[in-house]
Amino acid sequence: MDTTISKIKKFLAQKFPFIVFLAVAIYSTRLFLFSKGIILNGELFTSTDYIFLLKQFLHAWGTYTTFGSSNIGLTTSYGLNFVFWILPAGHHLPLLAFFSVLELFFGAGTIKVIVFIAILSPMIGMYFFARYWFRSIQNTVLRNAMSTMSSLVYGISALMGDRISAGHIKYNFGHGVFPLILLTTLLAVEGNEKSRKKYILATGLLLGILIWLMPHLISLFIIMCFCYLVFCIRDAKEVVRLIKTGIISGCIAFLLNIHIWLPTLLYSEPLSYIANPEYLLPWVYFISRSIQFSIHFGLASAYERGIFAENYTHILLWKFLLPIFAFIGLIFEKDKRKALFLLFVGGLGLIFSMGINYPFEDVFTYLYEHLFLFKPFRDVGKFLILYLFSVSLLVPNVLTYYQGWFKKKNYVLVPLLAIFIYYMFYTNPNFASGNFYTIKPFTLPKKYTALNEFLSQDADDFRVAVYPNDSSIGGYDWFPEEYNPPAYHTIFEAVSPLSKNVANSNRVMWDWSSRYLDYLEQHLDASWVIERLANGGVKYFIIDHSLPNYKTIEKIFNNHTELHKLVGSLDEFSIYKINQFSKVIPKKQDAVYYFGDVYGMQYVPSDVALINLGIDKQKNPFDLLSQNYSNTIVLFNSSPDDLFYTLLRKYKFSFFPEIRFVKDTTKEFFVPAAYLQYRTQQGMVFYNPEIIQTDGPNSIEKKFNTVSGTYKVLLSTLSTEGQSNQIQLTINDQKIVKEGFRHKTNSVEWVDFGEVHIDRAESTIAIENQGAGTLYVDMLLLVPIDEFNSMHDEFAHMMQDKNIVTLDGPVTKEELALDTKDTITVLPNTFSPYWDLCDKEVFRVNFYAIGSKCGSDDTIKPYFKPEMLYRISLFAMIFVYGIILKALLARKK
Repeated sequence: MDTTISKIKKFLAQKFPFIVFLAVAIYSTRLFLFSKGIILNGELFTSTDYIFLLKQFLHAWGTYTTFGSSNIGLTTSYGLNFVFWILPAGHHLPLLAFFSVLELFFGAGTIKVIVFIAILSPMIGMYFFARYWFRSIQNTVLRNAMSTMSSLVYGISALMGDRISAGHIKYNFGHGVFPLILLTTLLAVEGNEKSRKKYILATGLLLGILIWLMPHLISLFIIMCFCYLVFCIRDAKEVVRLIKTGIISGCIAFLLNIHIWLPTLLYSEPLSYIANPEYLLPWVYFISRSIQFSIHFGLASAYERGIFAENYTHILLWKFLLPIFAFIGLIFEKDKRKALFLLFVGGLGLIFSMGINYPFEDVFTYLYEHLFLFKPFRDVGKFLILYLFSVSLLVPNVLTYYQGWFKKKNYVLVPLLAIFIYYMFYTNPNFASGNFYTIKPFTLPKKYTALNEFLSQDADDFRVAVYPNDSSIGGYDWFPEEYNPPAYHTIFEAVSPLSKNVANSNRVMWDWSSRYLDYLEQHLDASWVIERLANGGVKYFIIDHSLPNYKTIEKIFNNHTELHKLVGSLDEFSIYKINQFSKVIPKKQDAVYYFGDVYGMQYVPSDVALINLGIDKQKNPFDLLSQNYSNTIVLFNSSPDDLFYTLLRKYKFSFFPEIRFVKDTTKEFFVPAAYLQYRTQQGMVFYNPEIIQTDGPNSIEKKFNTVSGTYKVLLSTLSTEGQSNQIQLTINDQKIVKEGFRHKTNSVEWVDFGEVHIDRAESTIAIENQGAGTLYVDMLLLVPIDEFNSMHDEFAHMMQDKNIVTLDGPVTKEELALDTKDTITVLPNTFSPYWDLCDKEVFRVNFYAIGSKCGSDDTIKPYFKPEMLYRISLFAMIFVYGIILKALLARKK
C-alpha cells in the first residue's frame, strides 16, 4: 500500500504540471468542447472538410472560389481570402495537412480539438523552456512548480485569450513554438558535443514551422538571441556556437519552406495593392493611436475591457500584481546576467508595443522604416510577447523565498498554485468564461449537405454563384448571436465547401476577378449581368433562404428570362439554371482594346472580348498596343490623353509611408478606410491603389530623390460627388494651382500641371487641397519632358490607324467595325501572367480573364506554368522534413 501511494506521489510530483494544463484547457473550453455541433468565430479557419481544401491547395492554381487563384507566393489573387487573409494558401499547407490528419480522427469536431490544442500549446512550450531556465533549482517539486507558474502566466494571458477570441489560432500555436525554439537554441549553444547537432536540427525544424505559423516571432527570436548574447554569453566559443546555430538552423528553415519561395522566385507575382498595405507604417499609426500604457503594462486586454466596461478598472488593478511580482522576482534573481537579460527584453517589448506613442515615436518610426525586423508588425501589440515572456520567468522567483520550507513541506505548493490559478482566471475573464465570450457551438443545417449532393450529380464542369453575398456568416438565421461574428461572407468559403467552384466576390481590391464580380453582384437586376456571369462558366444561381433579403434577389431572378427556376429540387434554396450554359474552356472571340471604368462593359456585346488597357502592368507600357491585337479601341468615360497618362504610371511618386491613419480626417491626408468597396460597386477602375484622401483644405509633403531637368507634371484624382475643385502643387519653391478641372462623375480624372524645372538632387513635393470638399489623390507623375514627348509621339503613331470608338451607350459589332483577324482566345479564369494557352503572350481580358493571340494552327492546351515547379517544391519540402525528423528520431549508438 505504501509503495502504491509512494508511486502515486512520485507520478503527481512529476506530471502535475500537465494535469494542471489539461484542467485549464478543459475549463476554458467547457461551454463548447463537449457540446454538439461545430464552432466558428472571428477569423477562425474552420471547415467540415479540411481534406477537400488540402487537395485544392496541392496545385499551384486553385479553382475553388472567384474565378480561380494562384497558390504561390504573394499573389494578386486570393481565392479563399477570408480563410487565409494576408498570406496565400501555400504558406499554410503544412498546417492544413495537420488539420486534415485531425479530421480523420475527430470529423466535424476537429475545430474544437484545434482550439483546445491552441490553448495548451503556449503553456506546454513555456513549461519546457522554464524547466531549463530554472535548472539550478535542486528541489524537483519546486522547480516543476516554478515552471508551471511561468506557463500559467504565459498561457493564461490576455494576449493568448484575445487570439482565441479573434480566431487567430495559428498564432497561439506559434506562441507555443516560440519558447521551444529558444530552448533548443540555448541547448545547442550550451550543450555537449554529442547532443548539439540534434538541437541545431531541432531549432531549424521549429523555425521552419514558425514561418508558416507566425513569422513575426522570428524577428522577436532574433532580438532575444541578440540580448542573450550581450548579457548572458561570456565564452567566445559559445558566441561562435550561437552564430553557427543561427546560420545552420536558418538554412534548414529555409529549405523546409521551399514550397513557398522557390515557385515565387521564378514566378514572381507581386500584389497590386501597395505591395501589401498592412505591413506599411501607416497601419502602425492606426493601431498605435488607441494604445494605453496601463493596458500594456498590466498585460491587459482592450477586448476584455470593452466587454466589462467600468468593472474592468478593478480587474486591471489586480493585473498590476504580475509586474509587481516580476519586479520582486527580478530582485530575487541570483544570476544578475539573467536578471539584466529579462529586464532588457521585457523593457524592449513594452517600449516597442507602444508603437509611435510618446516618447518613442521618432525612434520607432526610424527603426520601422530602416530595420527589417520591424517590417512584419502592422499590429505593434505583438511586441508585447517579449514583455510577457520576461514577466513569466520573473514572477516564479518569488517562490524561491520559501525554498527552505519547501524542502520539507512540498505539499504547501498545492494551495499556493490553486490560489495563483484562481488569480489568473479572475484577471483573465476570457479564460474563465468557458467560451471566450464568442464561441458557441451550432449545428450546420443538413440542407448544405443536400445542396452539395445535388451539385455532385451534375457531371459538367461549371461554377455556381450563391446569393445574397453582402452579409457575413453572422447574418445567417441559423447562426447563434455573437459578440464577434465570423468575417466570412458565405458558408461555402471556409466551413462547408461545395463540390463545384464558387464564383462570388470575396471583397478584395487586389483581386481583379473579385472587383469584377463585386460590381456584377451589385447589379443583378441588369439585363446583361446573367450573360456576363454565364461567360464566366456559371451554370447555377443559388439563393439561400437563411439570409436576409433573399426574396429581393429571388424576385430579380424571376424576371430574368435567361434563367430557369428549378422547382422542388431542394428546400430552403431557390436554384436557377442558366439556359445557355457555357463551359469553362478557351473560346475564340472577336476582340477590341478597352479603356475606362468597369460599368462601360455593359454597352459592348458580351461575346466581344475586351483587352484591358491600363490595368495590366506590362514591362513596356505600350506593349499591348504595339502587338496590334485589335484595330479598334473603345474608350468609355475617357479620352486618348487619359489612356496615355495612365500608361506612364512607372513615373509615379508615392506618398507612402508618410501618409498616416489619423484621428481627425479633416486635418490631414490619410489612407481611406472604407471607400474601396463602395467605389468598386460603382464600377470605378483604380489604376493605382495607393490612393490618399483628405476631407478638408490640408496638405501633405515628402522629400524625393530627383534628377535635374524639366518634367511634365500630372495628377490623377477621383471625381465623385462633393469633391474639391482646387489643388495646389508645390515642387520646391514652385507653386502651381489648378481649379475648375472636374468634368467627370464617378471616375478617375487627370489634371495637367504643365512643366516644372528641377535643379536639385532632393526635392520637396507637396499637395494641398485648397477646396472645402474631399480630395482623393490617385497618382502623381513627374515625367522627364524628353521622355514624355518621345513616348507621346510613339503613342500617337500607334493610335493613328486605330478605329477609336467613344462609348456612351450600347454598340453593335457592326458599329465597332471589327476586322475578321481581330480574334483572340479567352480562358474565363482569373488572370495570371503565368498561364499558357498556346505558347503566346497572355494578357488580361474582360477585367479578369486570360487572353492570348492564338493562331488557327496553334494547339490550345491551357496550363499553369508554375505547376510542375510547385509539385517539385512540395516533394522537396516533404523530403527535407523527412530527413530532419529521421535525424532527430535516430537513436544514439
